[in-house]
Amino acid sequence: MTDREQQDASRRRASALGANLALAREAAGLTQGDLAEKAGTSRATIAQIESGEGDPRLSTLGAIADALGVGPFVLLLGKQDIGKLVALAQKQRELTSVVPSEEDVALLDELSTSQLAADRRRAARMSSKIVSERGLDGIGSAVGAAIGTTLMPGLGTIVGAFLGTVDARKKRTSKNKVER
Repeated sequence: MTDREQQDASRRRASALGANLALAREAAGLTQGDLAEKAGTSRATIAQIESGEGDPRLSTLGAIADALGVGPFVLLLGKQDIGKLVALAQKQRELTSVVPSEEDVALLDELSTSQLAADRRRAARMSSKIVSERGLDGIGSAVGAAIGTTLMPGLGTIVGAFLGTVDARKKRTSKNKVER
């Protein structure tokens, strides 16, 4: 990704966050000052984020999301993300048919909850291979599968991989083939 593309993506994320925050605050019936007080931040911070100019720390975003009663990811959702979630809901039967086997789920669970970093890395490689075998290739799918596996081996693996897929209009540039 070029510097310009990264800057454009950053602006789109800031704009989505600002718009989502303003909508969420209004839906909650809060003023900027009310939200700032509940989140332990300043009204100026809330205003800056809503205008798309702010680049809040993760801890600030988390506190704001908590004050609104949502997960931070809700405030970051863009049109593409919602599209993926809608598609995911529409593909529920299809997704459950490609969940890893019970044996694989048990091993993924054991590895991903291990205290050993090498075991957790093995779970990430294994989940990447599983989703690749099911047609979800690419770096994003591998990353999503690894995260989904640590949260909920099995269905979480597939859901994470699906959410990690790139926009269908973009070219997939890499296949992540890893040995088990």
